[in-house]
Amino acid sequence: MTMLVCESRAHSRLGPSGSYRWISCPGSIAACAGHADAPSKYASEGTAAHRLAEHCLETDTDAAEHLGLQIQADGLVFTVDAEMAEAVQEYLDYVRPLGCGVYEVPMGLPEVHPDLGGTVDYVALRDGVLRVVDYKHGSGKSIDAKGNTQLMIYALGALSTITAEVTSVRLVIVQPRVYGEESVREWDITLDRLYTWCRTILQPAAHACDDPKAPRRSGPWCDWCDGRIDCPAQQQYLAEVTGTQLIKPQVAPLNTLTEEQLLRLVAAYDMLAAYAKEGMEYMEREAIERGRQFDGYKLVKAKSNRKWTDEKAAAESLTAVLGEGAYAKKLLSPSQAEKKLKVRNLDLNPGLVEKPDNGLKLVPESDKRRAVQPRPTLMFLDNPEAFQ
Repeated sequence: MTMLVCESRAHSRLGPSGSYRWISCPGSIAACAGHADAPSKYASEGTAAHRLAEHCLETDTDAAEHLGLQIQADGLVFTVDAEMAEAVQEYLDYVRPLGCGVYEVPMGLPEVHPDLGGTVDYVALRDGVLRVVDYKHGSGKSIDAKGNTQLMIYALGALSTITAEVTSVRLVIVQPRVYGEESVREWDITLDRLYTWCRTILQPAAHACDDPKAPRRSGPWCDWCDGRIDCPAQQQYLAEVTGTQLIKPQVAPLNTLTEEQLLRLVAAYDMLAAYAKEGMEYMEREAIERGRQFDGYKLVKAKSNRKWTDEKAAAESLTAVLGEGAYAKKLLSPSQAEKKLKVRNLDLNPGLVEKPDNGLKLVPESDKRRAVQPRPTLMFLDNPEAFQ
């Protein structure tokens, strides 16, 4: 069977994909230089999915036509399955109707900084609107198009090479695998606003990264920083947060914390989780590669599921005994059905669908869901006199 191989690409020192981090923390560039880890399995899977999308555009095929195809990325081999094919197809279904576009386009902005450059997934100009599209295969964090610095840099790179008239820019994220979110997220920005951002934010931040003593700042962008494991800025921030008794709730019960302390505690949640995860991964590498032992931990065989050594032979053997019972059939979910019907310009029958009420959840204001009011009875719990 043919195998696609993802070509190794040289990464720019100031890559657009990491711009949210280095714009917010210029010192992270120097910090990461000594902590370049191998890509995670999830990042490599995303690279493979991008290669599948590129192959489909090159051959004018749909993703499902390549089920079973093997793709090598970062030394790992991934097999195109139904989930990958369905996600990539959503990206293809978005970009193909845009008309004459270009994909996997190298771009640079030497006029902003000589080290600033990357590869944009898809660019198309239609009716004066420049569309810059980025495919995200990840299913963890939802990536928004609004104010997305990666896409804004790509847009600036595209504008530097286009001679036709551009009236506005539309930034697009296609991320099909995040549960509960729209697969396509768009945001429009005017040329004036984009160029102003470039002049006042991007260019100063890019040149600030050249300073080996550039300031380091702690924040949500730390999740994507290879240098966070020994970052003094993050350690100081975490120390300040844990100083509010984050790790000793029995000393400081939650109902005794001020609103400011609660907000700081919750804001630190992702950072603490990422820091602890990084620590666990470091301990695991030390144990495997150096034989180091840690009190309370041991190395064991990683969990794995049995799989067929020859799926075709297994299918023939089971079908001979079980007939159609050798295969499991499952009805599509409403979301899956809606996506497939949309391709055929059909609508989902609303009478066949219901959305269960799973209660309320507190989320940041940036969440796209509409705010709702709690049940009034819950508001009286701290005021018993209200019941008299």
